[in-house]
Amino acid sequence: MRSVLFRFTIPLINQTLTIRFYGFMIMCGFLLSLYLARKRAAKTGVNPDALSDMAIAGLICGIIGARLYYVIIEWGYFSRNLAEIIRIDKGGLVFYGGIIGGALGVMWHIRKNKLPFGPALDVCASVVPLAHAFGRAGCFMNGCCYGRLTDLPWGVTFPRVTDVAGKIIGSDPYLGHLEKHLITPDALRSLPVHPVQLYDAAFNMVIFAYLSWYLSRRPRSGNVVLAYMVTYGVCRSLNEFLRGDVTPHFGTLSLAQYISFTVAGASLAALVWRWTHPLPETAVPQTGDAGAGAASDKENDHSAPAAGANRGPGRRSTKKNRNK
Repeated sequence: MRSVLFRFTIPLINQTLTIRFYGFMIMCGFLLSLYLARKRAAKTGVNPDALSDMAIAGLICGIIGARLYYVIIEWGYFSRNLAEIIRIDKGGLVFYGGIIGGALGVMWHIRKNKLPFGPALDVCASVVPLAHAFGRAGCFMNGCCYGRLTDLPWGVTFPRVTDVAGKIIGSDPYLGHLEKHLITPDALRSLPVHPVQLYDAAFNMVIFAYLSWYLSRRPRSGNVVLAYMVTYGVCRSLNEFLRGDVTPHFGTLSLAQYISFTVAGASLAALVWRWTHPLPETAVPQTGDAGAGAASDKENDHSAPAAGANRGPGRRSTKKNRNK
């Protein structure tokens, strides 16, 4: 565990700036994902510069959504400490809140700038797992989102953290075990727990590899987004069984599991419906409707940029390519 990457003092104002490992990993994941998304955007008919603006809007809205979700589920604490609501530097971001906020920001930007809706969302969805994997690695270094007790050889322990006055302030697993009387205050480390943050990072990398391959196959517009929601929903639901931190539960399942099962089930149903109801053959656009026909192809098929490259005699070629 290493929650703080480094600290340095700003000259003149004599203030110490703390760079935390979690925030650093999120920044690295975002920048790498944006780089890959820009490269993929041009191949799917999306303007890379417009996609960069869209990604920034999604990041800002995602952080707001992730924080709001956390504040809502921890309102008992924040209702007594309103000033703490904006202190994201202390942690407190929930992934599903970030997905909801980020998706709203992305869709608003797509509509505002009249970008091809399906292809733009597919490009974003194909790189989200990569950014998420970096974030989960940051969670591991921060000690949050920890797992249940385990006696497996790869179980990890987290240290006792104290402030300058000697008061115990962390880590999260240590405090959790101390509160449950599993350890005493003189213990130096927590008990071994599942490294669920690394499990999460690992299956996100697998999902990223799969979606990257799937996007390269030029599937029907929107299928990459649905495939992401199915695969992540299933993996997150299973990983939640190994979580040891305090999360809202209703019966035997956590709130995140209910969300995950619902999202995965609905997305799988949508994919099955799309597979059993292929797009109908579209008529060759008339001369006056060529622009509208090209726009429709770009919206509904990732192969549209390549298929619509030719004009005039190439109209029959467009139909041939679409039927491959």
